[in-house]
Amino acid sequence: MIPAIQILELSVSYHGQKAIQRVDLIVEKGKLVGIYRTEWGRKSTFVKAMLSLISKDSGTVLFGGKSFKEMRVSIPYVLQRNEIDWVFPSRCLIPS
Repeated sequence: MIPAIQILELSVSYHGQKAIQRVDLIVEKGKLVGIYRTEWGRKSTFVKAMLSLISKDSGTVLFGGKSFKEMRVSIPYVLQRNEIDWVFPSRCLIPS
């Protein structure tokens, strides 16, 4: 079965400093996952890198076996700020 999310060797840097190093994660379909970190920061960086909102140093991120670019309109994302990016194409499917 193809995982809902698959992250392999994800690394991200800010201004030459490593923020995330070699993260691997597999989330099976139907599972609920939370992102928790006791220290300040890196959670938003992780999500932004997954969604290609910031550049990655390395790594692969797949959603249902496809790249974010292929799945972009199927993945909802709520920004962590008061402004809304009306250009960001997203949709929400509500089951009946």
